[in-house]
Amino acid sequence: MKIARWVKPESFLAAAACLCSLFGYSPNAAAERGAGMPTQLVATCWGGAERVSGSLHVLDTGNGRWMIDCGAFFPDGEGAEAEHEAERLSASMPVDAAAIGALLITHAHADHIGRVPLLVDSGFRGPIFTTQATRLLLAPMLGNVVRFDRHRTRNWVWSERSRSRAHSGGRAMVVHWRDCHYASSIAIHNLARARGTTGELEEMLRRSEPRVVPTYCRACVKAEVDAILDRVQTPEYGEPIPLAPGVRAGFLDAGHIPGSASVVVEVALGGNRRRVLFSGDLGSDLSAVTAGPRPAPNADVVFVEATYGATRRSPDVVHQREQFRRRVGEAVAGGGVVWIPCFALDRTQRILHELRLAQEEGLLPESLPVYCPSPTAHEVSAIYRDNQRAGWFRDEVAHTADPFSPNVVVRTVPSHAKLPRPCIIVSTSDVTYTAWMRAMLRALLPDESTTMLLVGYSDPRSATGRLRAGVRELTIDGRPTPVAAAVYSFGCFSGHGDATDIDRWLSNVDPAAPILLVHGGPEELRARAEQLRQGGRRNVHIPEQGKPIDLKRLIRAGRER
Repeated sequence: MKIARWVKPESFLAAAACLCSLFGYSPNAAAERGAGMPTQLVATCWGGAERVSGSLHVLDTGNGRWMIDCGAFFPDGEGAEAEHEAERLSASMPVDAAAIGALLITHAHADHIGRVPLLVDSGFRGPIFTTQATRLLLAPMLGNVVRFDRHRTRNWVWSERSRSRAHSGGRAMVVHWRDCHYASSIAIHNLARARGTTGELEEMLRRSEPRVVPTYCRACVKAEVDAILDRVQTPEYGEPIPLAPGVRAGFLDAGHIPGSASVVVEVALGGNRRRVLFSGDLGSDLSAVTAGPRPAPNADVVFVEATYGATRRSPDVVHQREQFRRRVGEAVAGGGVVWIPCFALDRTQRILHELRLAQEEGLLPESLPVYCPSPTAHEVSAIYRDNQRAGWFRDEVAHTADPFSPNVVVRTVPSHAKLPRPCIIVSTSDVTYTAWMRAMLRALLPDESTTMLLVGYSDPRSATGRLRAGVRELTIDGRPTPVAAAVYSFGCFSGHGDATDIDRWLSNVDPAAPILLVHGGPEELRARAEQLRQGGRRNVHIPEQGKPIDLKRLIRAGRER
């Protein structure tokens, strides 16, 4: 099913009218997903409340419960305590999964999909709705989640022979947790078993076999992801999604990444139709790759992201892409290493596009090695290339030859001692995530010829957040590391809209409508709430995690003010 990047005005109006029209539903769908008409309108934020990550909202209409996103949590800051808290939250499913009638996914970032495998494991049996582009991107992103999911308890099996080979320095030990072909072929006398989380398995092996590092079976990963993808249905933007009698949903283009969507849920309550709008992550028109969102339709209540709080970008941000390319060119001309941390999904592709443009402009040598070691990033780039003309991208990108690849892209990064100068490293956004990155960071940060280019949001307490703040020393693996590298920040690559972009998106929404701010840190949420109130929106709230919100009462209170 092809996704239209822009909906024609007449189609947009028709879609809006369709969402507002009388509710007519398939009897079979109604029997499967709920009985009777809606009796209530209660929302609960189980993630993305008073923090950026973990997006998970449940809307209870009395005749069904509908989940919007099911994301994983990221650490709030650095250190073992923050990591353990994020792991604990990501390992929990706070609702009865079997009682969820349907899951609607806004986009494929991990903080919006990271708990989908756990939801399915916990008994969810309903359909999953998302756009066609998001479904394609779910394959590598869910594969990443499943492969590195350290939270779920699994029944592990492996070949003792493979463990012996791994211990003696031979091939890696492969572990399985599903009845795949390879696990089934292990002879009984050669079969070993264990039960626990990924972390517990690795710790057990480390204690008994310190030289053994498990490799997670690709067939098991693929089987688990495929089982999830089999449930996915892909309506187009504006196409009504029947959920239950008197309840329907629809997707609107959110302009964040390809396939990203805002979710509109319309509910018939006592002769009234109430429209609840979940923004998802909203983009802007800064991207050279994709266009930003159009203003949302009017709604009775809106859950809206506040990643950047009350921040409004400086006017020079529109010129920062050119500045970025010149800065990369200058650093490379000086013989240094340029390190660009960014997300594997979409941010990496935007950066690779800029490096390709820099080569075309003569700012970078065609022979310059660009190290991009993330397998997930390469899978996403392949999906972008395969769908270059599917309506996901701006025309100038859609009709450019290989827009997401500079000339020489290398998948394996050599050690610091063998790293050629000059070169560019495009890594994952968490520069302390792996041992090789921490070792490289310790070697490169004290070097004045190193340039760190920060191209996205970073938790202020993380390593990249502290580099952005201008610290002159970082502690890495317990060792103080001086920072002599040049550090530059570029706001033009963010996938999130700022306060001005989101004000524009809200421009059609009645000022009396309740606005509930999510997907932001506590300080950002409070600043944004005050900004909206000063701008004339009287009914602004910051939901608490796990606390039910009676939306009918909020709507009524807003209209009585």
